[in-house]
Amino acid sequence: MRGMGLKELVISVALGACVASTHRGTPVPSGTADEEASKILEQNMSGPRMRGLAGCPSAVAGATTSVTKIPEGVDLVITAPDKDRAAQIRILAHRLAELQPASEVVQHTGKGTGGGKIGYCPVVIVDTELTVEDVEGGSRILAKARHPAFVSALQAITEERAEALETAQK
Repeated sequence: MRGMGLKELVISVALGACVASTHRGTPVPSGTADEEASKILEQNMSGPRMRGLAGCPSAVAGATTSVTKIPEGVDLVITAPDKDRAAQIRILAHRLAELQPASEVVQHTGKGTGGGKIGYCPVVIVDTELTVEDVEGGSRILAKARHPAFVSALQAITEERAEALETAQK
């Protein structure tokens, strides 16, 4: 078996570069998503809570948030026992989905302009694709990571925020 020549090496490197993660068709250098996920984990729940989670469906009084890991991210089901609060959950869940994609400029206004990197809401909108479905008592939100390297960070952040919010509401 002969060694790899320069031509084969160049072709091999070029093919390897083509396999890099993508974000809406734009190549993302490997390592970028890992670095971003690491930064988000460091910044998690560090914001000033200027509006007290007013835009978060999980923060609706009496809301219950269940988090289930899925291969692409998380499945959140947010419900409340009465129809007025369930309606509020639905409104807020759909509003968060409409904020996609979040601005690159972090402005923590409680209106989705921070991208969710420093927030407390279990619904993470940074580097995710959200799908919202109305269910009995509230909403189901599928948050799928845009980059495979972000899946575990998304799952960890979501669970950490849901637990913190549940503890704070007690």
